[in-house]
Amino acid sequence: MDCYVLDTGERVISMSGMADCIGVKDAGQIENILALSGSATDEGMIEREGLAFILPDSVSIARGISAHGFLAICRVIFVAMAQGQLATRRERELALHCAAILIACAEVGLAVLIDEATTAGPG
Repeated sequence: MDCYVLDTGERVISMSGMADCIGVKDAGQIENILALSGSATDEGMIEREGLAFILPDSVSIARGISAHGFLAICRVIFVAMAQGQLATRRERELALHCAAILIACAEVGLAVLIDEATTAGPG
């Protein structure tokens, strides 16, 4: 997955990297699934959360999404499945990909939290 840490410290995943990770050809397909969630706030989520950035060691501009935005999209898609809003088998498969991403991030996040709590405490 194409991902970067920008000069600002923000963690970004390229749009193509996000699509590959979820299992679709492009971000437009993800937008279509978000529209199925039934929430007006979820439609256009990629456009709102997306950002342009200069690739490291380059002058090329790329489109990406913040790590936070990517996980928010995964949550919306998974919840849409849980609420029965995804009609096709393929949509549900993509939602399960999103669930796997969320679980993996939770496991890594918890490990980091424990490391921080046990090594950066008072003393």
